Amino acid sequence: MIPPEYLVRTFWDAPAREPHGDSSVDAVYRAVGHSLSQWELLEVSLSSLFGILVQSTSPAAKRAYGAIVSAAGRIDALDRAAEVYFSERDETQHEYYNNLSKIVRYASPRRNEIAHGIAECYADISVLGGGYYLTAPAYNSRKHNLSIDLETASDDPFDFSGTKYAYTSGQILEFGRLFGVVKQITANLCRRSGRPTVQIEPL
Repeated sequence: MIPPEYLVRTFWDAPAREPHGDSSVDAVYRAVGHSLSQWELLEVSLSSLFGILVQSTSPAAKRAYGAIVSAAGRIDALDRAAEVYFSERDETQHEYYNNLSKIVRYASPRRNEIAHGIAECYADISVLGGGYYLTAPAYNSRKHNLSIDLETASDDPFDFSGTKYAYTSGQILEFGRLFGVVKQITANLCRRSGRPTVQIEPL
């Protein structure tokens, strides 16, 4: 069962910044490691699903899936394989897959922010906006503002940072939990679809 809220794009939007970050940078580092591991476990399940969709028990299927560099490219490959696999099978399962594909696309930007963020502390934790957060590095033009409007800037240290996201360890861990749920959704589809038996003709 896929939670209906997972299918709403805004559910996966970056959360608002918490008033205070973490007191320890290690908490951010541990949360990043946990969440990224959960995402990689999801990728493992997706690679297994790819093998099912291309109807292969060979490790070559996972190798081919892993050779696709971008997450968008991998989900595109899954989508194309799913079109063929489910064309002569249960349409309900195809709809389940399409919902899974949508969720992975929605969640992927948050994974990327966690993977490419840096731990920053702009002020003491006693100050509003102080403590450690995971933020966008200044070179990332899509996730970092080009300039700062000094006229509208307040005492909030983040007004001077330029970052478009700032996550506490708790927010990062929540993403990790969600990635784990999506991994389980993928594993459930793998079990429902079943792994085909491949007959190899003798030479």
